Amino acid sequence: MARRGRHAGAAPPPATPWESHLAGRRLGGAAGVMPERYPNPMDTASLERFKALLLEQREEIIGNAAITVNDLLAQAESFPDPADRATLETDRSFTLRLRERERHLLNKIDSALERIANGTFGICEHCGEEISIARLEARPVSTLCITCKTAQEEMESVGRG
Repeated sequence: MARRGRHAGAAPPPATPWESHLAGRRLGGAAGVMPERYPNPMDTASLERFKALLLEQREEIIGNAAITVNDLLAQAESFPDPADRATLETDRSFTLRLRERERHLLNKIDSALERIANGTFGICEHCGEEISIARLEARPVSTLCITCKTAQEEMESVGRG
């Protein structure tokens, strides 16, 4: 039986403004679905450079975490002055928040290293376009091209405002 109505024979309209913005840029299929292996235009030397940068960042984060653990274990626990105790607790809280952010970054670094291994590094996960080298140099864990990231941030700000 043939479909009737406004969208007869056509794909359904995008459900959100985000999907509407990128409807014409997708690689076919559902939003955010990437093919198993998309041809990566980045040369081997660039991939190796990004891999080395990511591994260096990863080692630095792991080193910071080890230093933090050692510092927390070594700190004296008895403070006669409540203000000194409060300062220590504030410093600990700040340090632990930093390490939590670094833990999230570590997960993103591991994902970027996986994308290098499977040939999808530098390819936008939403539209399939190449992510610019300048963007990857600024943020090597990027998964969206600047156009998709800008659209995503605009949609998030509309949702908050």
